[in-house]
Amino acid sequence: MARFLPFIILIFLLVCMQTLCEQGDVKIFFKTSVHITSAVRGQLRFRCQSKDDDLGNQTLSTGGYYDFHFHPSFRTLFFCHFYWNSLDKSFDVYAPNLAGSCEHGVVNYDCFWRVTPMGFYFSNNDKDYKFAKSWWKSEGFHPFCLI
Repeated sequence: MARFLPFIILIFLLVCMQTLCEQGDVKIFFKTSVHITSAVRGQLRFRCQSKDDDLGNQTLSTGGYYDFHFHPSFRTLFFCHFYWNSLDKSFDVYAPNLAGSCEHGVVNYDCFWRVTPMGFYFSNNDKDYKFAKSWWKSEGFHPFCLI
């Protein structure tokens, strides 16, 4: 019986993977959280969406905090459109290429964004924020080359 155990485990894993597949898109077991903090004066308005989910309009005051959670697939992408005073900016707050930059905990991944008057800062641990996007420039976000 013991010599068949690896074979039984392999069959079990194949069956499990088959049930986790949805149209060729394997679900990741861990939960991912995106955290957004406002460090601008007045009200920060934004709306976050994916292909399948619209999280609706949100408003944060200075120091306000918002987060959302999901179980990503290898194709999951969330973008947000931010509005502050006369400024607005839209970009991906979570994408497959960003997943590796997010903090990996025991059962989840965390991506942190802080919105300031100068722009958007990213952190994977809610401590070491690095500049990622400006309100004014249209430069691309490179999660592995944060400046």
